[in-house]
Amino acid sequence: MLEHDRHAALEVMDRILSISTKLTKSERLALVSHPSATENCEEEVGLHLRNDGTFSQAASAQGKYGENFVSDYAIAACFFARFDESITPAELDLLKNLLCGASLRRASQDDGRSYQTKRNQLAALRSKAQVSSQAELLQIVSVLLTSLVNSGQDSAEDPVSRLKSLLDQYYQPHARLHRTTFESGRELLVADLGPLDGLPCFLMHPSVEPLVPLPNRADFLESANIRVLIPLRPGFFGRPLDKTHPEMSLSDFVDDCFMFLTSFGLTSLPIVSITAGGMSAMLLADRLGESCEQLLMCSPQYFARSPRPAKSSYSGHWAQLIGRFQWLLFPVFNTLAPLLLNEEFARKIWLKTYENSPDDIKHVLSIVRSDWAPDFARAMIDCNLGGVEADLLVMAGDWVDSLGALKCRTMVYYGETDPFSDHEYTKGRLEAVGVEVRIVPGFGQNSFLNRPDVLFDHLAGHSPIV
Repeated sequence: MLEHDRHAALEVMDRILSISTKLTKSERLALVSHPSATENCEEEVGLHLRNDGTFSQAASAQGKYGENFVSDYAIAACFFARFDESITPAELDLLKNLLCGASLRRASQDDGRSYQTKRNQLAALRSKAQVSSQAELLQIVSVLLTSLVNSGQDSAEDPVSRLKSLLDQYYQPHARLHRTTFESGRELLVADLGPLDGLPCFLMHPSVEPLVPLPNRADFLESANIRVLIPLRPGFFGRPLDKTHPEMSLSDFVDDCFMFLTSFGLTSLPIVSITAGGMSAMLLADRLGESCEQLLMCSPQYFARSPRPAKSSYSGHWAQLIGRFQWLLFPVFNTLAPLLLNEEFARKIWLKTYENSPDDIKHVLSIVRSDWAPDFARAMIDCNLGGVEADLLVMAGDWVDSLGALKCRTMVYYGETDPFSDHEYTKGRLEAVGVEVRIVPGFGQNSFLNRPDVLFDHLAGHSPIV
């Protein structure tokens, strides 16, 4: 990423992603009920966010709409934070009317101003927002306001609270959680790890371990000044999943990621994936087109056409399971997951899976012995098995040609001893379609989680270990 683009992205994230999610619940409520908005009126005016994701005009002096109410002050504050431009009262009124579905002509009729005056006000709003259309303006502002409304609304029981608890316990002080609802009514959940001024990237997480890096390496983000935005895929931490057609859920998820990056001016962020996050990363890079500058994939699993889909016989059984007995995946994981915290059992399982990959075995056993592993394992069993199953299904296809068709610079890293990859075959196919491939000596499949310096050194422009 160019240096000026990086600073622009940091500025946007500091202003926008933190406008609501860094605030405590009391601070957020103070924002939407700022006294300057009610000094001269009996009722506070603003917008009400309906359950279907649309807006309506509202007045809420008695708190009629609760936390679904956004005051005029909050709307103006969001606009200024995002675009660094103040908004006039007349422009604010027009913006609210448009957000509620009114046409420009209807807005003109409602307040008695000429249609040309409203056109001039809309032109001023578009100019301040630096957007080319009314639709783009409303899209961005809708995302900002719904994000503000939805922050701080976790219940004590839902999977989102489970995720927030993990972030608070193991990743503070550099951890945030963003909840953004789009016009479709879908919500995108994004874990935000690392210092606010860190070099940013958009990371598609692996299956079994959705938070990257793991708690034992969380301090690396601060020391390396890296900031990672991690959108949670369908099936993870309560994200909706169509198990019959997981590819449809993934398509919706990619659309939401595209909307998120577009709305916040982050389309040039490098996209990173680890293992099963590869398919969503490829689809997002394709959706972004030329605005995506870089895609970096670590250990993307490939089973489709390789003569040797796995380097070890034990790993080959997993590949066969994925390809032929998909309906067994969920019960298999559900049975195995609780046992993997038993070191003796885990050693037997992983010694077979990673029999030729010492670094992977070292990584797995260090997790089993850690004090945070039980919390993460319980969260995986309770909240993430549907996502694990969906990931394996969508990654089972032949994705190599699609990767070569992307317009961005694409690089694939594999660990030298990764048991799920036939490097000779996969590397040749990838290079044939113009994809750079690097094999990291001494690394296995999971080494990028335990030793993230290789991954982030690449993003920072330092020489990687090759």
